[in-house]
Amino acid sequence: MTWTQRQDDILRELHARHDVPMEEVCERIGKCASAVHRRRDKLGLPPRSGARYNTTIWPGHMVAELKRLWLENQLSCAEIGKALGKTKNAVVGKALREGLPRKDARKDAPCMPISEPQPAWVAPIARSCAWPIGEPGEPGFHFCGAPHVEGSSYCADHHKVAYKPYKLPWRAVINNMEAMR
Repeated sequence: MTWTQRQDDILRELHARHDVPMEEVCERIGKCASAVHRRRDKLGLPPRSGARYNTTIWPGHMVAELKRLWLENQLSCAEIGKALGKTKNAVVGKALREGLPRKDARKDAPCMPISEPQPAWVAPIARSCAWPIGEPGEPGFHFCGAPHVEGSSYCADHHKVAYKPYKLPWRAVINNMEAMR
């Protein structure tokens, strides 16, 4: 669907008028809301205030604090969010929109000592059955390890348990038989 110059002009005019609801804008242009939003973005028009996907408000002082905390690289994104009263995802999104550098896992973070030994089990070998036996983290947890069925991650016995053939309900079988007559 192409846009005409007239439709673009109507969009520009009505977009600037905040008293005209988006439903009316769509109706006057003859396009659905998602098409209007995409065209608005292509024309470089800012989102209307109160748009449902732009409701997070970031006052200038909060953006400055975000930048300061982000560049110090001492806190995680979740910790910055708690300090600012925002979610971790809101912090990450705003940082990316502000052009701040990506925050990789902090390489300078102190390593936490391991207080208890890690489980001794290892992942199954690629050509053996990956059926878990026991509870992860518990003593004796392991994988079956028998040779796997071609195209499956499990041996023949565990494949039968994991992949049961689909059976039609009895009524559907009867209806199919009657339809074939």
